[in-house]
Amino acid sequence: QVNILAIAQGASERNISVAVASVDAQRALRAAHAGFWLSEQAFAIGVIGPGNVGAALIDQLLAARQGLRQRAHLDLRLLAVSSRQQQLLAGAALGDDWRGQLAGQQQGLDLHAFASHLRASNLPHTLIIDCSGSSQVADHYAAWLAAGIHAITPNKQAGAGPQARYA
Repeated sequence: QVNILAIAQGASERNISVAVASVDAQRALRAAHAGFWLSEQAFAIGVIGPGNVGAALIDQLLAARQGLRQRAHLDLRLLAVSSRQQQLLAGAALGDDWRGQLAGQQQGLDLHAFASHLRASNLPHTLIIDCSGSSQVADHYAAWLAAGIHAITPNKQAGAGPQARYA
């Protein structure tokens, strides 16, 4: 998701230089490091639908986060959680107090703001986990995938709705 403006290879064939717009520099550096495994694989994660299934998933993710970082060099950052009534967009990774933080939010689900917030983290991998049962959320999967956002879901609506959405 970074546009390369210019590319040059040195005579030794061990050096490749690229020029990118300054606004894309951080994303480009993180993508290069991730591509060559020079740093941890960092994921910006958002969960929609923190009911029974979603809350259990978040708790499991938070419990496994440190072990995954040490054993597999995966940096999983939960940056957003949203229900229909409340949406929490965090500047830093959420911890065990995510329920209390979410309960204090006044704004309801805004899918555009949710996805934009995750993309703004400039982490090389962005994923949205949809644990809702909403067909309105499923309607956004194609746009998220086109924007380079991974979508993971137990939501049956994506496969049970209109054929056009399924395709």
